[in-house]
Amino acid sequence: MRLLIILLLLLNALALAAIRGGLGGAATRGEAERLTAQLTPERIRLAGDAVAQTAPAPAGGDTDAAPRTDKPATDGLPLPEQAGPAVAPSDEATGEGGTAGESASAAPPTPPGCLAWSGLGEEDATQLVTRLRQQGAEPVRHADTRIDTWWVRIAPARNRSAAELHERSLHAQGIRDTFIVQEAGPSQFAISLGVFKTERRARQLLEQLYAKGVRDAAIEPRTRTVYRIEARPPLAAMHAIESAADDFEQHRQSCENAPPNTD
Repeated sequence: MRLLIILLLLLNALALAAIRGGLGGAATRGEAERLTAQLTPERIRLAGDAVAQTAPAPAGGDTDAAPRTDKPATDGLPLPEQAGPAVAPSDEATGEGGTAGESASAAPPTPPGCLAWSGLGEEDATQLVTRLRQQGAEPVRHADTRIDTWWVRIAPARNRSAAELHERSLHAQGIRDTFIVQEAGPSQFAISLGVFKTERRARQLLEQLYAKGVRDAAIEPRTRTVYRIEARPPLAAMHAIESAADDFEQHRQSCENAPPNTD
């Protein structure tokens, strides 16, 4: 028993000597000794430290290092799981699957607007219609009969002699501004006493004649027919169309703004 105890003590002493290197073997090194034995321990950085050092310094001159993050560096790009699928151009932008340029070129040209020439006489209206048809436009003619002037006159006599006799009696009453109509027609041998643009002026003269004893004078409205021509001519041909008369351009306006006519 005593020999067994002595043997155990010897074994323990040998084990302790082996651990401390007493037997010539290298002792087991700890964590601190391993770090010291490395060639460049100061270059070792964790992944989070690398991100913090490459991040830009905060604004305002703050030189403190940015806080370390556990997220990997992405250089501002979305993470793979966050990136959505590429969006193809919609058919609305390109028009039925084509390109925008093809859609624009396929659009129909804008038709010319409706133009109207108003207040034309019969001769000018006929010339304008002819020019429009020569340029490929189809004009529409509207006629409007309106009062042009107000005529103060004495009704036509049976013949020229009777008209001259009546005129001499007017001169005797102090009415000198007279004229006997000579042209053939319903007003031949009528005695004209004045023509006015407004009915008010015509009635003023009529009252003066009544005051001088003239009872057979009367007011007759004189009418004329004016025309409005509507068409959609090519704009490039406007000069050729309107060169038939110097004032065609003054009569032209859009159909929406043209004064109404009576067909």
